[in-house]
Amino acid sequence: MKMLIITGAQWIDIVLGVLFLTHIFNAFIENKKLLRLNSISQKQIRLHSILIWVLPFLWAFMFKDLLYTFDNKTMTKSKRKRLLRKQNSGFHESNKGLWG
Repeated sequence: MKMLIITGAQWIDIVLGVLFLTHIFNAFIENKKLLRLNSISQKQIRLHSILIWVLPFLWAFMFKDLLYTFDNKTMTKSKRKRLLRKQNSGFHESNKGLWG
């Protein structure tokens, strides 16, 4: 029997998918209720319909890079050495310190 392992990026995809489907369902119901109202104008109904369907996609497009910034690359020895060298460098760009 094989065990299913879900990574962090996959969890985000699952949660966002559920939220997306929930939004679609609620937006459809609210839009249907709004179309039956006589207290607001047709212009307001059209604007509401456009915003309720387009705005979430605009937000998702704007923030997609923030959601998918996982770095699953393995750090090599040379990368680790360069990183440690940068962190432990002296007081100057030459890495010689004060008396070097």
